[in-house]
Amino acid sequence: MSSWDRQAVLEQYEARFASCRSEEALIEQLGSPTVVAIELARTYVPSAPPSAVDTLRREALETIAEVRGERLAAAEAMTEEPEETALAWDTAEAEEAPAKPAKKPSRVKAGALIAYLIPAVIIGLPVTVVLVCIGLPFLITGAAAIAAAVLFALRAAAMLSLVSDVLLLLGGALGVGALGLLAAWFGLWLSMELAYVWIARVLVALGEKLCLKKEETV
Repeated sequence: MSSWDRQAVLEQYEARFASCRSEEALIEQLGSPTVVAIELARTYVPSAPPSAVDTLRREALETIAEVRGERLAAAEAMTEEPEETALAWDTAEAEEAPAKPAKKPSRVKAGALIAYLIPAVIIGLPVTVVLVCIGLPFLITGAAAIAAAVLFALRAAAMLSLVSDVLLLLGGALGVGALGLLAAWFGLWLSMELAYVWIARVLVALGEKLCLKKEETV
């Protein structure tokens, strides 16, 4: 028997043993090795030797199957181990981490709140108006520049006949309007920012400090 036929017969019997449910029943069915050898010798028909391409293809398929098996085993190991590690880590953290203290809500001091609101309104309102007025010059200047640019552009378009002169004056008016828009935006931002800092960072923060009684944590 040629080597390739012998390999084919071995693979055939290995497949039968791998697919059978009971190896003992299969051995009883096949009989002794001598009987199997005699049967193979009687039914053996020599086959043509495999070509080099078939050999290489067969070896490549076997290599691919081995690599797939190794990758599947590695993937299963990677999916199983981190879960156990994560569970152990979470358990250790839960055991070691101290319990966070529960905070009780703060209470308002009614007397301190009333005593604070009166001077806060009396002092805070004028200061807020003054801070808002700081940005008004920029806002007014920007609005005036925008209005002047629009009026100048309209008059230039009505009085001049040459298109080039009209376009030149319109470009200058657009530049002035852009500067006016920038100044108006800066004035509005300055007023709102100063008022916010005064109200939120000073009045409200000071009121919370004086009028709220913080409870101790448990």
